[in-house]
Amino acid sequence: MSYTEITTIQEFENILENSNTIPCFLFKFSPVCPVSFTAQNTFNEFLSKKVEIPYKAYVIDVLKSKQTARSLANIISVPHQSPQALAFKNGKCIWNESHSGIFTDVYSEVLASMNKSKP
Repeated sequence: MSYTEITTIQEFENILENSNTIPCFLFKFSPVCPVSFTAQNTFNEFLSKKVEIPYKAYVIDVLKSKQTARSLANIISVPHQSPQALAFKNGKCIWNESHSGIFTDVYSEVLASMNKSKP
């Protein structure tokens, strides 16, 4: 699975819209941060796994798109952090984690729980 990079609030709003029909993950990172590098490798490891549940994946570079990254935090009422992983379903952020809390298995667990819960 590959991901789509977002840079604008409109693209983020599209994630919220898409999450009404398919689970969505957004990974926020800084390309100059060693912790972000490790967390991004974890995200990429999750993306490389074969899963039966369809989902969409997105990333945002918080340095390149600083204003968008901070604005989306206000929209979803989740404090901005980097690195940060977020999951969306039915137009809402239903899970977020940052720094050392981001590991491969947690993505799979969140995806499975999104698949089990009804809209």
